[in-house]
Amino acid sequence: MKVQSLAVAPTFGGTATTNAMAQAGGSGQPFADPGQTAYALAAGLPGRPYATSLIGGAGNVAAALLGPRDVVFGTAILGANYAPDGGGESLTYSATSTFDFGFRGDLALGLIGYDENSFAGGLGFELIALTVTIDGTTILNQPFADISAAESFFTDNAIHLGAYSGLVDLTLGYSLTANGAGGFGFDFAIGGAVPELSTWAMLLIGFGALSFVAVRRGLTVPLSREIEP
Repeated sequence: MKVQSLAVAPTFGGTATTNAMAQAGGSGQPFADPGQTAYALAAGLPGRPYATSLIGGAGNVAAALLGPRDVVFGTAILGANYAPDGGGESLTYSATSTFDFGFRGDLALGLIGYDENSFAGGLGFELIALTVTIDGTTILNQPFADISAAESFFTDNAIHLGAYSGLVDLTLGYSLTANGAGGFGFDFAIGGAVPELSTWAMLLIGFGALSFVAVRRGLTVPLSREIEP
């Protein structure tokens, strides 16, 4: 398991602050706006209590990711705030989290909730964009020019990302473009169900049977020399 975070904030004749954190296991960060102009706080293979607490009352996400066989591979809190000295210029802030892990099954993304600061009546807000890239292919590219549409999308939304087998390289990217005071952040989790022990046992039995048949048919590969009959 590998996890990375990146936060980028431009400056316009002033200052900007960023906060990027990545950790393995345990309890990640609380879902709150840390105040920086761009932030990305990620946890790979978080502890079950933390994942359950973060998902909280988001029923759709809980149903998709908190079942008895489900494993949460990663969680993150991404967001941005317009810089106090942005000068009314249109500025774009971005935050990304990347998770690399091995998995076989259906992968789900749970958008748990959002945390909005100001943008009263949509003033100062221009655009939010969310992208999901898996193994170099963008499978979701969702822009929002309307803040209310973004609020609805990022609230208790479970999204099926497809079936995978092997190593998965997943990057979730977020950007906020604004020209006035305000901020927007959200938290999410990714995960899926792992096979039951009985399924693993049947797979092992199946592989064993195939090996036995191969040996019986003389399909074994010689080691270093031909064996005379």
